[in-house]
Amino acid sequence: MGITYFMELEEQDDPTIMQHFFSLLSADKQQQISGMRFEMDRKLRICADVLVRYKACEMLKADNRDLMFARNEHGKPFLPDQPTFHFNISHTRNALVVCISDIPVGIDIEKMNAADPAAARKVFTGHEIAYIFRDDKDDCLRFNEIWTKKESYLKWTGEGWSTELAGTDVLCEPLAAHISTKRINQYTISLCSESQNKEFKIDRININELYKFYKYYF
Repeated sequence: MGITYFMELEEQDDPTIMQHFFSLLSADKQQQISGMRFEMDRKLRICADVLVRYKACEMLKADNRDLMFARNEHGKPFLPDQPTFHFNISHTRNALVVCISDIPVGIDIEKMNAADPAAARKVFTGHEIAYIFRDDKDDCLRFNEIWTKKESYLKWTGEGWSTELAGTDVLCEPLAAHISTKRINQYTISLCSESQNKEFKIDRININELYKFYKYYF
């Protein structure tokens, strides 16, 4: 299933580094990110995109200026000329994950949220709801597990929420075998792919390490 990178950002991270990263992005992406309201959201998007670009340059022996990203009909980004290079990005409050693989993948990260029965009734199946609220102990963990599993599946398929997809049970086979979940501190991360390998490796990386790659590859 490839490799997954996890990064946490801080409000006080060096803005000069972020400026260097920002310069690597396409004009369209720079405009999109500049329009985002919150600085942390801008930082997360910039770092996630630079991490994808770094891995593409490393693995494909490519120049960053030659990377031409596109989106499918559902908005999922990909590299049109590289059918064996797949990636997916997700970010939440102060953290991001990027998965790089040779097969299509979907990944989601969420910072721990309280279990929300109203939200669960809108998008989870009865089986999933029963699993989450079977008791009061750890229901928030199970809520975030199901939420990220569902999101990772939708991102793998490249489709958005719909009544039919909301009714898809991520705890039932055969789909359950294709989704794995891990936790890092207060974050829940789920990964979905066609592989049935229930384990996936997570490499932790910080902004200074990414900057070292920036100076080497760009």
